[in-house]
Amino acid sequence: MNEHSSIALERYIKKVLEIQEQNQSRPISKTELQAIENELQLTELDKAIIEQEFKGHFERGIGFMKFRNWETATKELEQAYALKPYHENTLIMLAAVYKEQFRISKKPEYRTQALDLANQCLYLNTQNDEAYKIISDLEAHARRAERMPSKKRRRKSSIISKSRNIGKLRLPSNRVARNVVFVGGLILAISLIGSLKAIIGAALVFMIVFGLVVFALGII
Repeated sequence: MNEHSSIALERYIKKVLEIQEQNQSRPISKTELQAIENELQLTELDKAIIEQEFKGHFERGIGFMKFRNWETATKELEQAYALKPYHENTLIMLAAVYKEQFRISKKPEYRTQALDLANQCLYLNTQNDEAYKIISDLEAHARRAERMPSKKRRRKSSIISKSRNIGKLRLPSNRVARNVVFVGGLILAISLIGSLKAIIGAALVFMIVFGLVVFALGII
């Protein structure tokens, strides 16, 4: 690309972006692009270079999408979109990439971009099923996100209720505690005579201590 063509390409993209800012609800038409070409007095060589640049960015964008390299695919498809804003496949592919970016990062600007591009695609072709799917998926995600706070509140209420029920559990009575101490002491006395007195004794000491603790609590 020579210097003249490079300057012409920059001026072309700048002009396209200016018109896009003025008409964000719809893509630029071919007629509008032809008017830009005439205004800038682009030569056939300039137009051929623009077409070549578009094709390169578009194909690289699709290539990176295949390997789920969303960030680089976004950059390439944005360049293709700047050169041909009315190109239906570019619109839907870029919308799909922004949708994936939103799925991963949850950044709302990606969702907005995806919806805008999908709607622009439908402006060009009301039969584009992929555009309908992108819009429907993103709207469904928004509805789920709106319901999430109420679900969290119900879960929190359930946890509090369970904790209160745990607090109402009844501890063993003093009679039970005395029985545990008595039985434990009796078995300990017997076990001290046997050959396994060390092992059994240790276990029963634990039982006695537990019974004493419960007895000392004196609840109920």
